[in-house]
Formats: sequence, C-alpha cells, structure tokens
Amino acid sequence: MERSFRTDEEEFFFRLEKQPDNYDELRKLFAQYLYDYNYTRPHLGIDLKTPYEVVANVLSL
Repeated sequence: MERSFRTDEEEFFFRLEKQPDNYDELRKLFAQYLYDYNYTRPHLGIDLKTPYEVVANVLSL
C-alpha cells in the first residue's frame, strides 16, 4: 500500500501542471490518472500488461 502512495505522489501529484481550483477538479484528475494507470498503461513488472488484464485473466481461470 505504501508503494502505491509513493507511485501516486511521483506520477500524479508531483507532475500536476497547475494546482486544481477545487477538490472536485482534483478528484476528477486523480480518477483519470487511476483509470489510465489500471486500464491503459502497460506495466513492466507484469509483462507489459495492464493491472486490469492481469486481474481479468485470473478471474477467468
């Protein structure tokens, strides 16, 4: 879990181009980041698959 927090800091919070105007805007930006991270971005540690692909494969067994 702590590694996830670090990744979120490094890849989302520290890379924000501008400070969101309000909490709702921040929430929407973070939701988009999480979607991309889990559904569209391949990860080296799981053979260039997305986390979604790995979970879907496990659940289909």
